[in-house]
Amino acid sequence: MLFRTVGSAVAVCMLAGLGVLAAPHRTFAEEAAKPDTSAPAVRVAIVDFSRVFKDYKKKEELEKKMKEKFDARNEALSKRKQELIDREKQLRNDTREKNDPAYAADCQRWSYDKSVFDKDFREFGEELTVYNFKQTKQIVAEISEAIRRCADNKGFDVVLKLQNTNEEAKTFDEYMRQVTLNPVVYFNAKVDITDMVLMLLNAAYAKGIQLVPEQKTEPTPK
Repeated sequence: MLFRTVGSAVAVCMLAGLGVLAAPHRTFAEEAAKPDTSAPAVRVAIVDFSRVFKDYKKKEELEKKMKEKFDARNEALSKRKQELIDREKQLRNDTREKNDPAYAADCQRWSYDKSVFDKDFREFGEELTVYNFKQTKQIVAEISEAIRRCADNKGFDVVLKLQNTNEEAKTFDEYMRQVTLNPVVYFNAKVDITDMVLMLLNAAYAKGIQLVPEQKTEPTPK
């Protein structure tokens, strides 16, 4: 009787063990795909920043203003540069003696004009850089604010910047740069807020609304 009871108990344990072994096991992929209900899901959007920067209509106006502000001076400097080049060639090909007072005076005058030109050209470049830096920083600030507003409106917690890879790479290095610089491997079109951001920016610009107040002081570029 004792052996029969023990035997029955062993049989039950063996059957239970077989039941455990026979139970289906989740694969790693199934476990990874199982939603995590321990924390609220983070909603992520993407935006093609390069496209927004290119198609923001205010950028066209700023580029036009920059041309009006700097083109005439740039052309004048280019003309002066060419004149200095021509004068230098003439002095090099001059048949006068090097110790000729008139020749020495012409060389000294050219050297002085060249130093004045270098100073004017350097100051022009610095002014152009500061102006371009200020305008670009303002544009980026407005784009960032538009992205923030669109993300808040749609309930997104994080926005990733999509690196534009539409241009065909011509070299291996360019191709690898496109691959490595783009942080977004895949996205559903539903989370792309690029069009929404552009609509907000261009609508605000058309109505004269500034999403971000313009800076009063000019920044100093590094």
